[in-house]
Amino acid sequence: MKRLLGLVLLLAVATGTRVVLVYDGDTFMTSDSARVRLLGIDAPESYQPGGDISRDMLEKLVLSRDVRLEADVVGQDDYGRLLRYVWVGDTMVNAELVARGYAVPRMFQDSLRYWDTLLALEQSAARTGRGLWSFNVFQPPTLELLRARVAAESTTAETTAGGLQVVSWLDAGNYIGRLVAVEGTVVATHNSGRVCHLNFHQDYRRYFTVAIFGQDFGKFPPQPENHYLRRRVRVTGLVKEYKGAPEIIANDPGQIEILGQ
Repeated sequence: MKRLLGLVLLLAVATGTRVVLVYDGDTFMTSDSARVRLLGIDAPESYQPGGDISRDMLEKLVLSRDVRLEADVVGQDDYGRLLRYVWVGDTMVNAELVARGYAVPRMFQDSLRYWDTLLALEQSAARTGRGLWSFNVFQPPTLELLRARVAAESTTAETTAGGLQVVSWLDAGNYIGRLVAVEGTVVATHNSGRVCHLNFHQDYRRYFTVAIFGQDFGKFPPQPENHYLRRRVRVTGLVKEYKGAPEIIANDPGQIEILGQ
């Protein structure tokens, strides 16, 4: 009887961690209705370029499988989702998605246990053009890789500056998925502690912005929200669409050149 009861409990635990639904490339639901956000990584949203591909890859890795969930410092995000490292057998799914090029590291909390591992995997995936890197979905993680990508995609000297096309912040939305240099004046900023936004129009929901994530704050001047405010700048990077507006993620201060004083 005890052996039978133990078997029932074991099965309950196993089925409680089975993945039954994948929302996108970094979020899923388990059979006990827990919503899980893969910790330390970020994949494109379903409506963004590559979003369907990253979701399909996560489905391939976890859907209808029993998974083991490992917590870190913070257990939940602001949406009530469990923040976890996800294991299928001996494979950490978070790391596997980065290694294959379907997600990138993103530090939403301090002192992630596997952060250095995720960064090393991103460098390798970006350098070799794995997964979505071959379609310019992600921002190169270092200035060196960004410059190498720019050199590879440069056109003619008449239309580029330093191997890169220069466009107005008003036209940035026409260059989604392209590596360009966007010029304009930062008219407003906001630093939430997790991300600092440099806005080129008061209506930031519709117009071009630059995002600096907290994991990179130490590379930039102190209080970047004040340092770049009311400065005319040239921002180098991959233009992405975020909630309908064009955006460049700045990982390195070398991406933001101040034009005059």
